[in-house]
Formats: sequence, structure tokens, C-alpha cells
Amino acid sequence: MKKPILLYFLTLSIAIAGLVFATGSKRAAIVVDSANQTTVINNFELGADFSHFGFGINYTNNRFYDKPCIGLKTKVFNVAILIDQLVSIEAEKGHATVIYQLNDQEKKITGELLEADVIGQCDLGDFSLSTGKIKKLTFKEPAISNADKQSISLNDTLILVNGSRLPVAKLRRSSTTSSTKFVGVSDYSQFDDIRFMKGESQFIVDFVKIKNISFQTGSNVIVTLKTGASNNGKLPAPDGNGAEVVGFTGTCMEGEFFISAKQVQEIEFGN
Repeated sequence: MKKPILLYFLTLSIAIAGLVFATGSKRAAIVVDSANQTTVINNFELGADFSHFGFGINYTNNRFYDKPCIGLKTKVFNVAILIDQLVSIEAEKGHATVIYQLNDQEKKITGELLEADVIGQCDLGDFSLSTGKIKKLTFKEPAISNADKQSISLNDTLILVNGSRLPVAKLRRSSTTSSTKFVGVSDYSQFDDIRFMKGESQFIVDFVKIKNISFQTGSNVIVTLKTGASNNGKLPAPDGNGAEVVGFTGTCMEGEFFISAKQVQEIEFGN
């Protein structure tokens, strides 16, 4: 069913997902910028609305809801990392290596930091630095390993165009809807259904009824239900009502993610 989230519009080439920051981190951050200026900042947070990157974290039932995160764009998908779980960032020429804690395990992931401003207070007063200017970021205190300790069964699987398989949970379809506030502006919304056309008729099928979705050439799609019935159709064109498939959001082994529809060949739904 549709659960809209009002988000800022970006071009689809960088549509990816996010959240609004809440309060700052309780840990003191040590930040080295690209000019080798080192600053210790308190009340560390992000001065940005990450929701325009598409993660769909603004749902109250999302485990990252209303928590400050930093986003990373990898070659395959984009991942949101809780600030409380962050251990360190090392970056050079736009390429960042991020170490963080997730479910009592230390993880390392590389990619490009999503655009935001690191803000907080230092001895001189207020502090601000673009994530693109970070050379190194560490903390005086250790990461909070149980900040997001939660057991989630990754029952669904995304089969990517490169042949790899990505186990996921809480899968949602990311789409765009016309803004209710601004003319000519689109909002990102999340849905737990797929929509396709047969003739001039549009069909809306909830994920819970689906066994498999196979994306064919062009806009062709095959939707197989858990009953075994198979349906051929075409994905709708953008209509401002959330029918199109921009990408998918949910939870994977690396945390909350967004992946472009162009990366997904097939979806296998579990129980």
C-alpha cells in the first residue's frame, strides 16, 4: 500500500534515498579536511535532509527512523550508516572508505560520500564542512555497537544485472509523485507493490502476493504470483501518481539501502 514521503526532487541519475537528521552524536568527532586542518567538534550531526537520496527511512516503523545517518554511494547501491555506528572515514579524491559497527560486527565499505554538511561546535564556535572535503574523520569515543541491534530475516533476494544476488528485507518500490506543495516538483514515495499495464488497464499487485518479478527488455515485466499464475505486462510510464519504478529500498547486510531499478534484473520473494 502507498505510504508517501515528501522528499526533495533530484534527477533520476542520482536518485537514491535518505532521511532527516535528528539530534547530533553524543561522541566528539576529530575531523581532518582536505587542506589538513584538524578540528575537534562536539554535537556532531549532518546539516542535510538525506531523504532526497531515496532511502525511505522516514517511515516511523523503520529502524533508522529519526536517527542521524551518513550516506555512501557504492558501485551497486547506496547505503545509510548511523552516526552512532560510525567508526571512521578516510577519503581521497572523492573515494571514501567507511568503517562502522552493525549488529556487533565491524564492517568496511567503500564508495562516494553523499553530499551533506558536517556541522557541530568547536572551540572557535560553530563548525561546518562539506562531506566532499573530508579527508579523515574519527571519534574520541568508540562506536555504539548496539545502536541498531536488531535481528532481521533477509527473506527476499534481488538478482542484479551483473548476476550477483543481494538478500534483502522490508523491500519497497521507490517512485515519484507530484508535489502537493510545489508546482513542477516531484516527491519520492515508497510503495510495497508493483504496477504494470495489460492493454490500457493498470494492475496493482502487493508484494505479499508475489513470488517473482522478472524485468525484461524495455519496459516488459513478468509477475509470477505465489499461486503460480504468471502475468506479462509493461511497466507504466511516469504519471505523477507513483506508478513508475525508480528503484528499490530496504535492509541488506550493509544496512539501509537504495538501488536503482537499472541494476535489478529480477526479484525473488520469500515467505
